[in-house]
Amino acid sequence: MHSLGLTLARATVALLALLPFLAAAQPFDRNITIGMTFSLSAPSTLARVDQGRRTRDGVLYWYENLQNQIIRIGNQTIGVNIVIQDDQANATLMRQMYTQMAANPAIDFLIGPVNSDYSIMAKTITESYQKLLIGTSAATSAFYLNGQWSFAAVTSARNLVRAAVAVMRVKGAKTIALIYDSVSPFAADACKAQRQSLTEQGLSVLGMIPIPSTLAAVTDDLKNNVSDAVRQVKELNPDVVLGCIHAGAIQEHSLLAMQNLNWVPKMYTVAPDSGSYFAAVNNITKNALSFLSAFDATAKFAHNGQNFNDSATWAASMRARFGYEPDSFSAFGTLAPLILQRAIERAGSLTPSAVRDAVRTLDIETFMGRVSFAADGANQNSGVLQQFQNGIRRIVAPPLFADAEAVYPMPEWNLREFKQAFGSGSEIAVIVITSIGFLYSLVLIVLTAVFWKNPIIRASSPTFLCGVLFGSLLLYGSNYAALINVINLASCNIQVWFLALGFIVMYGSLFAKSWRVYRLYSNASMEIIKISDLQVFFNILIWFLIMTILLIAITIAGDLQPTYVSLDPYRPANDYYACIPTRPAAF
Repeated sequence: MHSLGLTLARATVALLALLPFLAAAQPFDRNITIGMTFSLSAPSTLARVDQGRRTRDGVLYWYENLQNQIIRIGNQTIGVNIVIQDDQANATLMRQMYTQMAANPAIDFLIGPVNSDYSIMAKTITESYQKLLIGTSAATSAFYLNGQWSFAAVTSARNLVRAAVAVMRVKGAKTIALIYDSVSPFAADACKAQRQSLTEQGLSVLGMIPIPSTLAAVTDDLKNNVSDAVRQVKELNPDVVLGCIHAGAIQEHSLLAMQNLNWVPKMYTVAPDSGSYFAAVNNITKNALSFLSAFDATAKFAHNGQNFNDSATWAASMRARFGYEPDSFSAFGTLAPLILQRAIERAGSLTPSAVRDAVRTLDIETFMGRVSFAADGANQNSGVLQQFQNGIRRIVAPPLFADAEAVYPMPEWNLREFKQAFGSGSEIAVIVITSIGFLYSLVLIVLTAVFWKNPIIRASSPTFLCGVLFGSLLLYGSNYAALINVINLASCNIQVWFLALGFIVMYGSLFAKSWRVYRLYSNASMEIIKISDLQVFFNILIWFLIMTILLIAITIAGDLQPTYVSLDPYRPANDYYACIPTRPAAF
């Protein structure tokens, strides 16, 4: 915190009139000053303040890593001063600050405020003064309209969904519905900018549903508005829903609304506003929610030592420096002055028009990927499409950065959680049939005991009749132990023992009876042969003991264990436990 305070003290100049004196005091060939405002304090709009502080920290990271705070043009060293002011999330104050900075000749270049709405206001001012403005998170097309001096670090709204559309087409999606936050300029623009291009790319747009909202607070009215909008989308029954929703709270409630309606499209894609959103939605759905981003802190987008290497390296350094997980706002804070720095170096001049033209022709690889600009100043990069896959954020598009295949279609809500419990249709059918057989065998054992002395029963060897029936009870018992969703260590071993011993007892008794009949009727000498039940039972006992010894050896050597079997990692409700030996060779 001490070093951060020193950096802020160095970076902030309260009186703009003192800037020429401060610049002249530095031992450089030339000096430039870059001005900017961010929302750093305002209790009523904590989300914007959080975004402002993260963007500021991104700028400070660039400034601290700018060697000796200079930019080199040939043999010349250009000293860099930065002015960071707090607009207090007040639009009027922000406009006043940008008007003062744009009019002040001591301010050479400007970095834009947070979010599209403030950026548009700032751009209107700076364009009138013909002062170069590099926006941080200005993605809406209105920022570029009729602009000659305005560019943005963030991927433009019209390009953000490009990667998602490509995945949708490959996966076979045919219809799409768009749902958007009507208050956010970025969100509305992202949807409207895509409608025509989606149609051109073969997707049938079934409708665009607005969500009346306020970004200030989460209220019951907001939740109801989100639920109504989601219900309208469900009635359209599209393959894909594109949620042009910038506020994390609205995205979260749109998911909860889908869950309450027990409905999911084949793909639902949103554009979150900050890293804190991911933890919230991951508590709702761990599988296959798609989301768009212009940045991912875990990806390795580029490998260029001049531009902060890859995003994972940049994120690790930011994390170590500021003590929190950086997000896209932090990244844009670093990227915006980096763009300005590379444009000055490319122009070889500090003339505003030359630097502006250099930005237009800039084409560089950075820690956020390739950066280049369209004729109107829009960043041409495609967004990154990610998905939650088993609770982990994975990049699924564009292919250059993908580390996983996109999951399509999304799993139904009732298939997202594994429950080890009895109750599936197949299990109930097996248990019903098994129970009928079990009871039938029990009844026959009782009847055999009751009519033991009946001549017909006596002639049928009732001892071995009961042996056959008892063996069938063991075989039926193995079915109970094999229930796929209530398997444990005991049931794994019980089902093997019951199956093997039941087979020995049942078929041993049957074969013993047949063997005794064979001995009696194959006697050619017609001598009287007496083969008692005890003698026959002794033969069965030998086989029973042999099987018991084998089962003991198999149980010890095979180490039969309940093992989780996953049929589909995104639909765990279909998974089950099976008894699998840890040493298969023993079996």
